[in-house]
Parts: sequence; structure tokens; C-alpha cells
Amino acid sequence: MLHLSLARWWKPKDAPQECSYLQISGFDIPDSESAERKVSLKAPTQRKSKQTGQMTHAQIIGYEGELSARKWLESEGFEILATNWRSGRYEIDIVARKDDTIHIVEVKCRRAMGLTMPEDAIDYRKSRTLLKAATAYIGRYGWEGETQIDLIAVDMLPDGEKLVRYVSNAVLPHW
Repeated sequence: MLHLSLARWWKPKDAPQECSYLQISGFDIPDSESAERKVSLKAPTQRKSKQTGQMTHAQIIGYEGELSARKWLESEGFEILATNWRSGRYEIDIVARKDDTIHIVEVKCRRAMGLTMPEDAIDYRKSRTLLKAATAYIGRYGWEGETQIDLIAVDMLPDGEKLVRYVSNAVLPHW
């Protein structure tokens, strides 16, 4: 087993200029998958801090929260269709399918015992942004089935454990 214990951006010498790769802590990778997993963690370069070229603490927490959300969705029978899907300035954290429904999933992650709950981050403005992103996704792929916007709230405990809560239909669309 390979345990990734550091979060850092790195770039192989032969990689194109616009590519960076992310090594992140918090999960174990069997030896047979480690080479494949490193390549699949390709991330856009704009996620780096402009000052240091490294991920910020908030970005690390957010990334670990998204990993936990993906693992939870897969364990509940969801098929992950896309992660960090972008269209212009809109982004969808996770697009998943279960049964005949597409789930647009917003992931919010906070340290436990913080001042606000992750669920509190979905306000009117964020709801509108999620609806516009969902509309862009549906339009691009021509989906005509059921669609819902869900929330996964992740609490990061001091001992490293993560508590995952799933809120179905967190944003009710008026298509």
C-alpha cells in the first residue's frame, strides 16, 4: 500500500507547460494502482496559490472533502460521471447518476466545531449559480431525464476522520 502523506503540486520534466499534478494526503493506494492514480489526479494549474505555487490549506481541505464525497457516493451505488466539470465560470463539483436520475452534487467541507456548518454555504446566490451550471450541463449533453441538485456536507474532525452528510434536493429547481 502507498499512503500519500503530503499535499503538493509537482510537474514532471516531460509534462506540457499547462499541466500540473497533485499529490494529496489522506488515502491509501494499493501498489498495483499507484502509477495509474498519480496520473488521474491531474488538476488545473489555476488551483495553485499565486504566491507560493503550492495548494493553500483551504484547497487541501476542499480536495479531501471532494475525495470523501466521491467515495461515499460510490459506496451508495452512484456512478460518477464527472468531477469539477466546468462551463465558462460555472463549476459542478460532482455529476453522478443513480437509477435514471442525474445528481448535480455540490460538496461543502468545513473543519468540525467551526463557526458555520457546511450546509450554511448554500445561499440564494449559490443556488442560482448551481442552477445555471446544471442547465449548462443538461444542455451540453442533451439529458432529458430527471435531474436534482444535492449537497454533500463533510465535517473534518481533528483526528482526521471525516463525517459525510447527504442532503437530497438541496436546491429545488424551477426549470
